Amino acid sequence: MHDTFIADSIKHPHLVIATYSKEKLTDMIALLNENTIEFWQNDIPSYNRIGNTRYRLFVFNKDVIEVQKLTGLRLF
Repeated sequence: MHDTFIADSIKHPHLVIATYSKEKLTDMIALLNENTIEFWQNDIPSYNRIGNTRYRLFVFNKDVIEVQKLTGLRLF
């Protein structure tokens, strides 16, 4: 039982997009949702100046390989 808890509770995040473009962010979110890939959005408001948001999406564990296959991007 303990091993199952450990395996289910540890998630290793992988950055799949970091962009200033809301459109690119929306497209990636749609792709992840269509393929039922869990993600975490962690934006950086005012990245290098006030009002300049850096949008970031992370996926977990081996889902990074699936995103790479879907997008053709080299992510690691």
